[in-house]
This record gives sequence, C-alpha cells and structure tokens, in this order.
Amino acid sequence: MYKFRVPYSRDRLRVLLSFDMSKLPTDVPNREDGDNAIAWIQQVGKGRVFYCSFGHDGRIFRDPRILQFYLDGIQYALGDLEADATPSAKLDPQPKPTLPPEKK
Repeated sequence: MYKFRVPYSRDRLRVLLSFDMSKLPTDVPNREDGDNAIAWIQQVGKGRVFYCSFGHDGRIFRDPRILQFYLDGIQYALGDLEADATPSAKLDPQPKPTLPPEKK
C-alpha cells in the first residue's frame, strides 16, 4: 500500500476511497493520522485530477467494478462527468469509512 506524505491532505483533495486500518495489529506501519486514502479527485484551477492506487495485481484490472471506477475517474478528469470535488476536510458531516462485508 502506498503511504502518502506531504502535500497529501484532505484540505485539498476529495477522497473517494480509503483503507480502514483500525482492525490491523498495532505493529503494522500506518500514517500518524491514520489517513490511508487510495483514490481521490481534485479541482486545480480549470483542470481536474483523478488518482487511484488499487495496486498492480492483474485481477484488479479484470474486475468490472474497478474498471467502471477507472472509467468514471477518467471521464471526470476529461470533464465529461460532473462530480463534487469539495475537499473532504470541508465536508460536514465527515464521511465514515465503509467496511467490507463480513465473510461467511
């Protein structure tokens, strides 16, 4: 997992996906603020940025949900898809991380 340093900040970015690290052992390296975003968008002047770091495993690129996510992000960056890019830190209430479903 990539761990972002400065200038990464929810003050400037709209986080779309993040890891909830709360259930991992305490010896697993983590950012001090516990903020582990893996996808975001950002408005920069008249430009748009989409970033995603799902990883490099080939299975990622065969999952239709992830392919749709990438397509949506690319369309946002091109200006073909509208999305609210308000920085996450300015949202009220703050979004809560969504946990994956429990395995049965």
